[in-house]
Amino acid sequence: MAETTQYTFSLKEVTEALIKQQGLESGEWMLAVEFNFSATMAGPNATEVKPSALIQIATLQLTRAVPNSPAGLVVDASKVNTKKRTKA
Repeated sequence: MAETTQYTFSLKEVTEALIKQQGLESGEWMLAVEFNFSATMAGPNATEVKPSALIQIATLQLTRAVPNSPAGLVVDASKVNTKKRTKA
């Protein structure tokens, strides 16, 4: 059997995993991405250099959803990370 070399996750799955990792039990959360932008001169060779843009993913963040957040990206922590409660 071939060895697995790659796993793919949706943005929602990443959000759910981060909610679990942080132990969040309430609130609506979504994934945010912080980018760095830079300009440079680049091309396939020295005679085809053109102004170019570079985009770097700097960080991933969990952020509380606001009322107009895209519903498909919002995750309710109470449905993802429920702790078993013991009776006193």
